[in-house]
Amino acid sequence: YDQDLGSAKFKNGVIHDAKFDQQAIVLLDKTSKSVIVSFRGTDVKDLNSFVKDVGVTFSGLTPFMVRDPTMENAPGRVHAGMAKAWTRLSKAILPVIKNLFEFSYDENYQHLYITGHSLGGALATMFAKGLYENCRAVRNKIVGYTYGAYAIGNTAFCDDFNSKLPNFFRCVNDKDIVP
Repeated sequence: YDQDLGSAKFKNGVIHDAKFDQQAIVLLDKTSKSVIVSFRGTDVKDLNSFVKDVGVTFSGLTPFMVRDPTMENAPGRVHAGMAKAWTRLSKAILPVIKNLFEFSYDENYQHLYITGHSLGGALATMFAKGLYENCRAVRNKIVGYTYGAYAIGNTAFCDDFNSKLPNFFRCVNDKDIVP
């Protein structure tokens, strides 16, 4: 499955957004009927570019936007820079995952595992929430683990996220410099 959406491209299981240099990989395990999505963490060689392009500060929060116009926007607010990065990647990845779970009747995928580290963990969190809000077929199949992910939302967003996605876990080190 290949898809070209401006700077975000999906090719051979890898999603790459050239503008923000963000990547994710989609793996299929037909034996366990699982889909695994992993988001790459911060590229320390190009951290300055990412900070400049996405605006990683804790100053701006924006509503978490749901792409499906038939659904209400989710409660809470998220970091504006993360929302910007997520919006770009979601155009490439949401249709792929929705198709796997809504239209792959032969495979009948039962699990969606989502993971990421640091920036990838923040994007994995946004992805899980976006899928929950936009793809009813996958809601009860999401399991996630993030490592050292940025804090991306306010209390209302976190409370809503935790109530809807109880099998999603954020692992952090209390000595980490990233909040």
